[in-house]
Amino acid sequence: MLGESVSDFSVNVRQWCQSTNAKADTVLRDIVMELANDIVMNTPVDTGMLRGSWQVGIGTAPAGDIVANDPDGSSTLQAIRNGLSPAKMGDVVYLANNMLYAGMVEFGGWLPPQFTPGMPHKYGRDKVARVRTTNQGYSNQAPAGMVRVAIARVSSAFEEVVAKSIAKMPDLNASDLEGL
Repeated sequence: MLGESVSDFSVNVRQWCQSTNAKADTVLRDIVMELANDIVMNTPVDTGMLRGSWQVGIGTAPAGDIVANDPDGSSTLQAIRNGLSPAKMGDVVYLANNMLYAGMVEFGGWLPPQFTPGMPHKYGRDKVARVRTTNQGYSNQAPAGMVRVAIARVSSAFEEVVAKSIAKMPDLNASDLEGL
């Protein structure tokens, strides 16, 4: 009789742990998606290629470029959501943009090409207009970058983001996640 109650208790604890871990995994994915949404939607758009080049990796950083024009970001966010589905609490999740100029958009430093009147330029005439899209090497659309701004916002709103995620799971209390 005692053996059955200990066995039942053990099964209940195991089920509770599995359920709680699954819910913690959901909270992790929700936090990463909140961050990804901020980053993608704050990525400046000219053609949409930079915005469309965000990728997610679990355990390793994504390698290579994605060549996709996604001016509204919806396809990129869906791809990140799909790639994030196997993520579990404790995994290292990477959001990466491997376009060569992503770092310059984030940290500044883009120097417009020097144009000599009457001389053809290797970038073509359309680049003359793009010189105006920066302010001393910083993007006019995202002068403070996109990743740093998103991290600051999500970090300051962390408890709110977690609470919003937990609210979607009526059978979960915040105390269920303590210590994870």
